[in-house]
Amino acid sequence: MIGKTSIGTSFGGCVRYQFEGHKHSQEQKQAEVLEAVGVRMSSASSMTADFNRGRLLNPDLGRAVWHTSVSFNPDDAAKLTNEKMLAVAQDYVQGMGLDQTQYVIIRHHDQPHPHFHLIANRVDNQGQTISDSHNYARSQALLKELSIRHELTPVAERRAHKQRPDQLQGADRSRHQIRQTLEQVLTTCTSGQAFAERVQAQGITCQVRQNEGGKAVGVSFAKDGHTFKGSDIARSYSYAGIVKQLEANHRHQQAIQAQKQAAQAIKPVEPVNPVIRAQTSSEELKKAPELSEVERKWQDDYQQQVQRVRLLNEQIRATNAWIEQAAQTLAQNPTLKTAQALKKSCPDYGLRQVLDGQIKAGESYQFQVEWRAEQRQALSRQAARWFGLSSEAKEAKAKLAYLDDPKGSGLDYQMQEKHYSFWIHARQETKAKPSFGFQASAYQKAEHSLVSLSQFAQQRETAHQQEQAQQQRLRQYQNRGPRLGGRGMS
Repeated sequence: MIGKTSIGTSFGGCVRYQFEGHKHSQEQKQAEVLEAVGVRMSSASSMTADFNRGRLLNPDLGRAVWHTSVSFNPDDAAKLTNEKMLAVAQDYVQGMGLDQTQYVIIRHHDQPHPHFHLIANRVDNQGQTISDSHNYARSQALLKELSIRHELTPVAERRAHKQRPDQLQGADRSRHQIRQTLEQVLTTCTSGQAFAERVQAQGITCQVRQNEGGKAVGVSFAKDGHTFKGSDIARSYSYAGIVKQLEANHRHQQAIQAQKQAAQAIKPVEPVNPVIRAQTSSEELKKAPELSEVERKWQDDYQQQVQRVRLLNEQIRATNAWIEQAAQTLAQNPTLKTAQALKKSCPDYGLRQVLDGQIKAGESYQFQVEWRAEQRQALSRQAARWFGLSSEAKEAKAKLAYLDDPKGSGLDYQMQEKHYSFWIHARQETKAKPSFGFQASAYQKAEHSLVSLSQFAQQRETAHQQEQAQQQRLRQYQNRGPRLGGRGMS
């Protein structure tokens, strides 16, 4: 998947482009609305009006239009039904922090590759500004995560042939078929045996190359008489790349199991808001007081908001349960491997950043400890040779002395000049062993509350009246005609 985000000022232009841009007829554009939240989908003008009404909650924000297009690899087209694409899009909306505002998801069928457009209001439902800071980096990281979660071609792997697959012949066709198979198999396989069996089931021969010592050094694939090294198909399909992906899949699978167990352990929470409860009971509805004219006018929008809050709270409860379980898991087993496994499936962006920092600190510490142990062992052997009288033995003793006390040994300049690579690592002070863990409450979110129908209707009506007044002033300004100036005119 590849995403592209732009921040603009005109909802009208952005919305119209989705339905009318670069087309001679609606059939050519082939736009399909998959979901609309907080805006009407009956027409482009209605959608634009609703977006503009929402932005009145924060009229000082000029660049209120968030537009993202997400394109998928053509090889994924067969499994990208509307339901599948909508699920990906909804996860993207939530991951980018756009789930508290108006948005619309539109699928286009006018290109060979599947893609959708997301238009969102940067003014959220409370009138606050949604940040667009570092949106490219955040989007790329999120798309990579979603490609794994939904078993799609990862961002880094999207290098489709310039030719259409059905036009390929000979070796190019075999290479493309092998690539497609590897992409599909490596999304779920967790072991080398399962990988080899699934590849061979597709008529592809897999051969692992070994050196004289019996260590695996490469892999090749053959189909229809054409043989390719794994790295020639894609860099990630080298032997090391495949092993790395299989190990990542295994860790991801373990983390998913932990997440499911945590979710099952949490009892569903019934909504406590009296307005939500009232809508689930027809008897209570009959007893409810008669609605005012303003409340009836905005009742449908309110019903959508209620449903939306319900869904958001369900997602929040599931995420909070995962965070609670993850905190307990890491407290019971505070190791680098545990942190790495949890990060793979972590649903919270902020917590992922914290885990990533702890993992980097752990990896750095582990490297330093292992490097020093290896150096000390090798140098001790070298220092004992020839009764410690050879030049190599004396050099090893000097290195050991520097390794024990870089600052007090007086050998800093000598090591820098003669043994630069050794000096770079040995001069660093021994770091304290990093710890792994976090407080679940620091990352768990509160569920969204819902205002009453009366309050909701009043807020919408006020915003609507402000919009009408603004449009009226604009019409008066446009209709007053040119102003004649000058004096002494007869």
